[in-house]
Amino acid sequence: IQDSREFCIKRVDKFYHVEEAKDWVKLDWAGKFRNTNESNILQVLGGYRCQHVPVFRSLRSVPRIDIERNIANGNFVLTEVERSLLNL
Repeated sequence: IQDSREFCIKRVDKFYHVEEAKDWVKLDWAGKFRNTNESNILQVLGGYRCQHVPVFRSLRSVPRIDIERNIANGNFVLTEVERSLLNL
């Protein structure tokens, strides 16, 4: 999108856990929807007239570095089956 906000440019084509996205409500950026909260951040994302949408992915398609980051920050706990399948 040609006129994307800096907020969106920094996040596009990257992987985030829902809990990480909820932390975005604490940030301020140009165009932020004034009623942005943890319950609606995935709907309003970058703010007014933002055309980006979240894409939920299978764990198998998430880069290892992003999985490891979310294990480390407590957002995700692998089952033994997941740990085995992902070689973690």
